[in-house]
Amino acid sequence: MLKAKRQKLITQRLEKDGILNVAELSIFFQCSEETIRRDLKELEKSSNLTRTYGGAYLKNADKNVPFSTRENLYKAEKIAMAKKAVSLINKDSTIMLDSSSTCLNIAQAILSEEAKPTILTNSLSICNLYAGSAFDNLILCTGGTYHSISNSFSGYRAVEFINQYYTDIAFISCSKINMNFGLSDDDANEAEIRKAMLTHAKQKVLVADHTKFIDVADNLFFSLSDIDIIITDKPLDSEWIKYLTEHHIQIL
Repeated sequence: MLKAKRQKLITQRLEKDGILNVAELSIFFQCSEETIRRDLKELEKSSNLTRTYGGAYLKNADKNVPFSTRENLYKAEKIAMAKKAVSLINKDSTIMLDSSSTCLNIAQAILSEEAKPTILTNSLSICNLYAGSAFDNLILCTGGTYHSISNSFSGYRAVEFINQYYTDIAFISCSKINMNFGLSDDDANEAEIRKAMLTHAKQKVLVADHTKFIDVADNLFFSLSDIDIIITDKPLDSEWIKYLTEHHIQIL
């Protein structure tokens, strides 16, 4: 197959699925994985594609791709960030976890720790993770309007539920982070949930991989200067370091 045709089909598949796997593409196109990696490298320069370890994803993947797919984006990085997050949790802590795949990794990491915090979440994935575990009676689910694409609850009932509590730590992620506009999200419902969680927590922790520190999403929901700790997967550039230092935001 000619390279131009193969790359066109790769682009079409990316637009449909939101995420690509090098090994799967290699089998599908009957070519080497190295050939697919070269294709993705070229396409990254000319299309809305971001390469990652073992594949690639659409830059707006959070907006359109189901949660089950987003779980596999930057998996190793999310596991590493989750370990940092767990180090902040004490035995008797009460914490909030949003419905992001990043927070699901934090929930998974907590399972292997001695500390068993009380967890408030709007994520059905997290609730299911703890089903039948030692966390019985320690999980508070917001309820509300269910959204299958994020496997989570939102809406005014979910926000009202959160507003009844004040926890030790809120761990949240989001679509984009900007120095001037703060935290923003592609989904207005999720933005409201995350705003409520941060507002009702003593310590506000943003957990986000390096791809989030660009641009602005549709729904602004929280000031970056009010965040206490940022956990990320790669060192930020000097401009970001200066901003965070000036605003007394800790980086892990």
